Amino acid sequence: MSNQFLNGSSTSLVTGGIPTTSQDVAPSVVYLIAYLGTAALTFFRLFQYRDSKTLLLTYLRLALFELTRIATFIVSLLSAKNFSDATKGNGSFDTNYLIAEQILVGVGFVIPATTAVRLAELHTSRQDESGQKKTIFRIMEIALLIAVALGIVAGTEYNKALTDSGTRSQLKTFRIVSSILSLGVLAILVAYCFTMLSRRDLPRATTVWLMATAALLVHPPHSYCTPSLMPPSIQIIVPIYRLENILNPPSDGQSDAAKIVFYVVQLAPEWLVGLSLTAVNAQIWCGVLPKSTYQDSEEAYGLYSRQ
Repeated sequence: MSNQFLNGSSTSLVTGGIPTTSQDVAPSVVYLIAYLGTAALTFFRLFQYRDSKTLLLTYLRLALFELTRIATFIVSLLSAKNFSDATKGNGSFDTNYLIAEQILVGVGFVIPATTAVRLAELHTSRQDESGQKKTIFRIMEIALLIAVALGIVAGTEYNKALTDSGTRSQLKTFRIVSSILSLGVLAILVAYCFTMLSRRDLPRATTVWLMATAALLVHPPHSYCTPSLMPPSIQIIVPIYRLENILNPPSDGQSDAAKIVFYVVQLAPEWLVGLSLTAVNAQIWCGVLPKSTYQDSEEAYGLYSRQ
């Protein structure tokens, strides 16, 4: 039963490949510990922002991401154990583990993107809350929500896609559209922050922080990455690169090379984004403080390097 999941057509559908005890247990444990650390920091920030409804709701999204990734690696460990037992003839492979992991992996990285978008809006709207700007940010958030929904649908379709070519094609389409939406929003966010560097009324450190954080997410978060397909200028052509790898996945998603790229190219930047978003006090860096707190203060408007 488990052997059918190791053929090329099956593994090419799985982001990160099918978890195995030899390949996935060690990195899953490392990332699980790492995410437990950033999750603790995220909940500390939630407590810190308890008096700011805006930031509290914004960082609840990030907390959801941290919990999603913790769940991802727990499911990965369970799936690896189940798959190992199945290959030894001790029971059958439970595809529910794989489906759950695919849903979690597919939607996880989009969640911190919504946090970055919201923080960028707060940062750049300190003295300018035009309706047009709000509309643009709402469209960006809606696009990311659609990307999340498509990621969930794609994950739930995996089991059927194993035997149905029509479903397999539909699954690929969902992933392509989700990729275009998420990468498009992030690219716009990076470009927008870059244009804000010239604003003298905005703390430059905050602008650079948000731009760098968004740039970390503009990477090819997919198991279809292979070292042979990685050009030196990958950061420049990321949207094309990611779509190319979705359309032309490697023949063996279970190879050590494909697994290494998955853990390094997708999961490491995701964790760094979570760390970045919690590493500073967003109340101060984004100017989200009661007016009475900073009416006559330089702190919220640029103590952190408005030069």
